[in-house]
Amino acid sequence: MSNTQNGPRFLPARGDEAEGTHIALTTGHACRVHAVSPVDGERGTCIPDRFRREAVALGCAIVGIDDEKEQAKDDAETQQSLIVAAIRTIIEADDKDQLQGDGRPKADAVSKVVGFNVTKAKYTKAWAAFAAELDGEDGPEEV
Repeated sequence: MSNTQNGPRFLPARGDEAEGTHIALTTGHACRVHAVSPVDGERGTCIPDRFRREAVALGCAIVGIDDEKEQAKDDAETQQSLIVAAIRTIIEADDKDQLQGDGRPKADAVSKVVGFNVTKAKYTKAWAAFAAELDGEDGPEEV
């Protein structure tokens, strides 16, 4: 068995944070992946090599690698929510100088409100989310 203390640390799969992710192999070996190691109190759990493939298959994240992916995903979601909020604010203000002919806010007006450059792709995705929110509230609404 290899020295597990020098290997990568794993985090429990989403939804298993409270109890940790239980990994059981057909060989009869088992372990549990905790958010905070009960052995050393550090973030993540070092597990023996034999459990690593199954840990990844079960959705366990690797500390330091998957953290960056999650942060990028969280940043993108945060940016989109900011853009949607800016679209809502501009539409509610009903300032014709900030609106296009079809009633949608101009991208540069949205960029000014959020404080960063809003690309066409981000704007389109946020507009779809905004329209979906409207559909969920009162049924379809044309803007």
